[in-house]
Amino acid sequence: MTGEDLVTAATCGENEEAGRLLAAGLSPDEPGDDGGTALYRAAVQGHAALVRTLLAAGADPDRESAAEDEGLPLCAAACWGHLGAVTALLDRGADPAPAGGRGPLDAAREFAGRDAEAEVRALAGAYARPGARIGVRRERSEGGDVRVVAEVRDEAGELRSEHSLGTGHAEIVRLLESRLPGPPGGHPAS
Repeated sequence: MTGEDLVTAATCGENEEAGRLLAAGLSPDEPGDDGGTALYRAAVQGHAALVRTLLAAGADPDRESAAEDEGLPLCAAACWGHLGAVTALLDRGADPAPAGGRGPLDAAREFAGRDAEAEVRALAGAYARPGARIGVRRERSEGGDVRVVAEVRDEAGELRSEHSLGTGHAEIVRLLESRLPGPPGGHPAS
């Protein structure tokens, strides 16, 4: 039983397995082999129930994941449009305006109003081999969020990869702005 087991469960959305590992005494902040954290991986995948499980077990909502190209769970959930994960993190004290660098509000604003289907199709296309077919669908993810999913299938119709993007960016912007210090909109008075 290692941090890698918990990070794998979080990445795959295996809430029951994560709960078993936590009940057996594994720290919710124990990093995986690459320095990644379970909370970051659950947040970036939009596994809201798993985010809540990890937070209830004591995971630090403001702990940065140390794996390459990772960072704060709130920034990841905001960037990928996962409203349920963003809400869970904020409700457990995640800082809506962390110091330094690009924050969750910047990440959500970048995608608010953009065509989620075109974005996810382009993401999938970057990984597709010549001759592959890309299909796009909308579905409800856990917690009721809507996400756009692009499936990449080979010539034989076999699923080769799947990419998704939540559609909650505009609502995440409003939520984060309401949680910022200062007057409405989170902008300090001049």
